[in-house]
Amino acid sequence: MAWTVVALLVAVAALASNVVIPGPQGPAGPSGPPGRTGNGTIMAQDQAFTTGIDAIARACTHFPGAEVTIAVPGPGTVVVTSEVDVFLDHLTGTVDRVIVFQGANDTDCTADGWSSNVDIEADRASSNNYYRALIVHESIDIAAAGAYTFYVNGRMELGESTFDRWQQAATIAVFYPS
Repeated sequence: MAWTVVALLVAVAALASNVVIPGPQGPAGPSGPPGRTGNGTIMAQDQAFTTGIDAIARACTHFPGAEVTIAVPGPGTVVVTSEVDVFLDHLTGTVDRVIVFQGANDTDCTADGWSSNVDIEADRASSNNYYRALIVHESIDIAAAGAYTFYVNGRMELGESTFDRWQQAATIAVFYPS
């Protein structure tokens, strides 16, 4: 039995000395496989505020300064979202309707499912300060790498007057790779 205890003590001492005094470093092993690619989303944002009267006309009208440019590394989808504030001039007895769009250029008011609109009903009191906030967003397929600019555009579909105007906009564009 004494030899068993001695053998056990020698084994414990050898194990402890190996932890305290490690041996030489072995050769490097092979490289592992590449890790997963990150989600690759890219974001760009911009804000625009008007200091004067930037009128919204019956024809397609761009909100100056409310465009956002995003550089993308390859194909994917860009989702553009804007919060747009307008003031509408309203005359009792008429309906006012503004439609806001995300455009691929500063004259793009394509009537698709991505636009946003608001009405001032005919029975509302006359005022040139009907404030309205609209959210408009669009999903755009991107075929290749490059810089893409998106615009906030709009038009007065009903009740146009010279005091229908842009107030401010905040736009965010997010790229999702294919």
